[in-house]
Amino acid sequence: MRTPRAREATAQASIAAPVAVSSLCNRARDVASLAFVGATKDVGALAGAALASTFANVTGNAVVVGLSSATVTLCGQAYGAGAHGGVGGTAQRGAVAILMACALAGGAAWPRAAACARAMGQDGEVAEKARAYIGGLIPGLFAYGLNATVQGYLQAIGTTRPQAYAGVLATLAHPLWCVIFSKLGFGFVGPAYATSVSTSIVLALNVAYIAARRRVGWFRERDEQTALRRDACWSGFSAKEMFDVDGLVKFFRLGIPGVLLMAEWWASEFLIVMAGLLPDPKVAVSAMSIYQVTNAFAFMIAVGFGVSTATRVSHEVGAGNAPGARLAASVAMWLIFVVEFAVALVVVAARDRWPSVFTSDGDVKALVSKLMIPLSFYVFFDGVCCVSTSVLRGAARQAQAAPIVLVCYYLIGLPLSAYFAFAKSSPFASHRAVGLAVGGVVGTASHAGVMTLVALRLDWQKELDRATALRAGKSADATEVAYRPLVDEEIESSDDDIAHDLADSTQEL
Repeated sequence: MRTPRAREATAQASIAAPVAVSSLCNRARDVASLAFVGATKDVGALAGAALASTFANVTGNAVVVGLSSATVTLCGQAYGAGAHGGVGGTAQRGAVAILMACALAGGAAWPRAAACARAMGQDGEVAEKARAYIGGLIPGLFAYGLNATVQGYLQAIGTTRPQAYAGVLATLAHPLWCVIFSKLGFGFVGPAYATSVSTSIVLALNVAYIAARRRVGWFRERDEQTALRRDACWSGFSAKEMFDVDGLVKFFRLGIPGVLLMAEWWASEFLIVMAGLLPDPKVAVSAMSIYQVTNAFAFMIAVGFGVSTATRVSHEVGAGNAPGARLAASVAMWLIFVVEFAVALVVVAARDRWPSVFTSDGDVKALVSKLMIPLSFYVFFDGVCCVSTSVLRGAARQAQAAPIVLVCYYLIGLPLSAYFAFAKSSPFASHRAVGLAVGGVVGTASHAGVMTLVALRLDWQKELDRATALRAGKSADATEVAYRPLVDEEIESSDDDIAHDLADSTQEL
């Protein structure tokens, strides 16, 4: 008979694997788009597309991801508590909140990308090409926002395979869309429109699954009790639920700190902006953009485990099971250590061949190869950050994680990057772009250490009491966090306490 730890690891892997596949497919489309731009052999176009992607990530995509963390937390805790009727309503309010953010980014910020780039000292030609490229990404922003809500809803109820299937199908078709837009005369901007189309396809497929799962036997879960619990989570669209003021306020209270957690993402993207201030900015920006795309691609594996961690922790917190929540957090940390060590080894092994996927420019390829060494350390620590932060998300503690992110990246990481890249006394004076990356590694390592300590020392009984108050609409203490002593102890969890949640999770196997 398997131990509770083994069962928990299986449950988390069953959630993480489809999410990781979906996320990898999403990033594979970004890789393909950048490769299509690079195939034009115009280094300026590649730098412009990279700068546009950076601007889009910082002002749009990161905000969407941050807000959607509230969907997973609130829906997951409601599902774990058996309040299935509240899951769908929370998701609908999440969609409204996220679409508001998308309208602000796509309507106000993105059209001004070129002006912002020039204001930050970027090359004028690169800034104009960034403006053109980001225009093709605007339609996809709204699809991305809605899909984040749909996926958050599915993840909260433990259903993750559909998004994997949708991601694979959209990714297989993505190169075709790139070719079509190229033939239509869109030039280097074609891949941006292809990205918008592919994102819309993923959204359509996920929505189609939700609509069909009750009616089509093939989509039904094998366990009828699990199927009925998931059926109860969606009772149709409701304007009352969508625009419930108290519900929206509760969503933003968790979502806004979730956005602040994206300061890590902003910091890594800002390295590309800083690269534009180095000598030979086209080469530096192109190389750092490939570094960042590779970083994001590798991070998608950690995203899968981050989602599984937040889902399992929120379910156990919602169910009032402190040993189960502690077990989920402990198992998640061990899993990510092993997985990210393997990912880091792959990054190092691929350092000489990987740059050729994006460009034939010798200078860019040589610089990217050097950058892959610090990147291998970055992806390991970044994965640990993702899962430890997800433990806090599962407990609705986004607000406690945000200050740690700000200190580690903006008081440690970015200042070190600036020193290593621009100071005359820098030890990286001959490879200043590498200095940018090394500063980021130091910031991420400090973040990983602090967040791991915080996550493993949470007092889970206190978190259960706080979650109960949060669901009841009472004022839960948003700042006080109690910690248990950090000692080695065997985590015990009754099979009866966690049996139904593990059964729900493993339905995906």
